[in-house]
Amino acid sequence: MKRFKIEQSTADIVSQSGLALIGQAISRYTTLAQELDTQAPLRHGIKHSDVVKSYLGLVSAGKNNFEAINTIENELFFTTSMRITDIPSEATLLGGLGETALPSAKPTAQPADPTIA
Repeated sequence: MKRFKIEQSTADIVSQSGLALIGQAISRYTTLAQELDTQAPLRHGIKHSDVVKSYLGLVSAGKNNFEAINTIENELFFTTSMRITDIPSEATLLGGLGETALPSAKPTAQPADPTIA
């Protein structure tokens, strides 16, 4: 796993540079990949953790739609930063998030406020 060295510089910072920090934080301070890959085992295709981390990477880069995944396909910096093996397609990303929701992550109780639906 590649580690990024952060140091002060006069160089311009690009919008995707924060991905390195986001990917490292997810890997170091969460058990996201282990939880997803053990509780929702892969039957075929791209690992569930890669789907979720790809979406987190898109949101972190300021992209708010699933189509944006097509603009980063085969981008080495994105895959290295987010520590993903495969970049999912737009269809996999769109369908994968709903299908891989863990039972513990789904809402189990009604909202306290009846006006919230």
